[in-house]
Amino acid sequence: MGTCVEKIACETCGGSDCLQTFMDTETDRYYGICFGGCGQKFYPDPYGKGGNPPEVTVKTPEEVLEEVRSIQKCAKFVGVDNKPDFRGINVKAFASWGLRLLVSEYDGITPYAVGFPYTNEGKLTGWKCVTLKKKAFFAVGNTRDADMFGWERANKIGGKRLYITEGEYDAIALDYALVMANKGSKYGKGKYPVVSLTSGGGSIVKNLNKLRKRITERFDEVVLVLDNDEVGKEAEKEAQKAWPDILVVNKPNGCKDANDAVKKGMLREMAQLAQWEAHKLPIQGVIRVADVMSLAMAPPEIGLSYPFEGLTEMTYGQRFGEAVCLGAGVGVGKTVTAHQFAAHNMNVHKQPCFMVLLEEQNPYTVKNICAKIDSIPYANPHCQFDGDRLMATAESLQDKLFMWESEGDQYLRFDMDEIIAAIRFNALEYGCKFVYLDNFTRLVDHLTARDANEFINKYASEIEGLATQLDIHIMCYSHLNASKEGVSHEQGAEVYASQFTGSRGIMRSFPMLMSFRRNKHADESQGKDKNNSIVGVIKNRKFGNEGEIKTIYQPNTGQLVEYDWEGDLINEDIKKKR
Repeated sequence: MGTCVEKIACETCGGSDCLQTFMDTETDRYYGICFGGCGQKFYPDPYGKGGNPPEVTVKTPEEVLEEVRSIQKCAKFVGVDNKPDFRGINVKAFASWGLRLLVSEYDGITPYAVGFPYTNEGKLTGWKCVTLKKKAFFAVGNTRDADMFGWERANKIGGKRLYITEGEYDAIALDYALVMANKGSKYGKGKYPVVSLTSGGGSIVKNLNKLRKRITERFDEVVLVLDNDEVGKEAEKEAQKAWPDILVVNKPNGCKDANDAVKKGMLREMAQLAQWEAHKLPIQGVIRVADVMSLAMAPPEIGLSYPFEGLTEMTYGQRFGEAVCLGAGVGVGKTVTAHQFAAHNMNVHKQPCFMVLLEEQNPYTVKNICAKIDSIPYANPHCQFDGDRLMATAESLQDKLFMWESEGDQYLRFDMDEIIAAIRFNALEYGCKFVYLDNFTRLVDHLTARDANEFINKYASEIEGLATQLDIHIMCYSHLNASKEGVSHEQGAEVYASQFTGSRGIMRSFPMLMSFRRNKHADESQGKDKNNSIVGVIKNRKFGNEGEIKTIYQPNTGQLVEYDWEGDLINEDIKKKR
């Protein structure tokens, strides 16, 4: 996408300021189009070797708004040179799309580009302009953060299906194909809900997640009609990760996209495929030895370290493509382990993390993560600290720490399907390789025991599959059912896999189960310390190693560290009653 830079003299035609230069925002390269005597000739290097292009200055909102309005004042696009068709589409079909025809400012007559309107939540924010001769693009206003092209139109039309194409002309062509193919039939409509991605196949995840809620409120199905090339195929795969139920459409033989099909006279074939033959991406389930030979022959590797050396040695590290569930008693500090793990992964491994902490407000999450990095308990009201240091550490997390909304719609906050959609989005859009969901069982507080078990059975399996599909590490947290040994988990009791809330689903789905134990009621007179704790591995499907490491919380630093303290957790008088 190009950004207008300046007008310079054209050495070819001699015009003093007719060569408009642009900067491609994706490649940072300059190109130009002469609107003078050269007749819209494209120049790939308008400044030449050794040229000195100016810096691109950021325009004020008022300047941007004025440019957007100037395009809006242009004539509506109704074709070129009074021809009945444009790109194989009858010019009357463009009427409902709000396109504008840009003409040369030198003669006020010669058409040179088509402007496609882009909106954001109903407000016009910019235009994507496509030149008529050499297919070059430039933007006026903000199109990068806008809704998909044609969204407001599609939203008004409504229906069962929303069709998504890769380019603006493809959207208009597909709509035209559907209208013409169904003309006179009982399925016929005057308009169809079709939209286009904002920036080609690479923008599909961002576009889908931006409009996810609005799409699901208005449509039952989403159908992709993307380009029949490598970029389009890859976009389909990425879309399926973000939206598993999404449908795809083949293109007629020999056609690259919907507009290509219309231009080649295959309008009805394109409409048939889109309307009646949309399907999910095929799953290739049969694998030969040769297909996995290289992976099978690779030596086993230790994953990324945990903040505790003993835990890394026991588990062989944190691996992507795996899900872990940690169980603990109420209020014993399991969320502290989430802070410690996430801070370690962001600070040591430089990996972005997505934290869904359902029992903690996001400002406290930021403070607690910073505390683990700086070894300063920022969340403690009695802690005296340097505000500038906290600010600097928090700012360093800007592109590393992503959190789930804690102050907004509480129904949305506790909607597991929305959380899963957010995990997909953050993994694909921001590269979040670690996810922390604390706690899994907080989502079932309002359900009966039977419904809660069904919920956990369903989503435990889905989370494990999600980690594999997205190649990320997901760590979930779970409450525990009461111990039957006479000692509560809040008193430091042993944790067993069967005690996890919804234990059958969790035991079956998660390849690794961990525990965190602490005695909240530690009796100091009996030599017990409430800051002592134990991290355990109680299931390790992949490697079998199980065991425990001792840890201790340091109030003066806010750190949970590995430390081999003496004795055990449970008070002596409680032991005697067992």
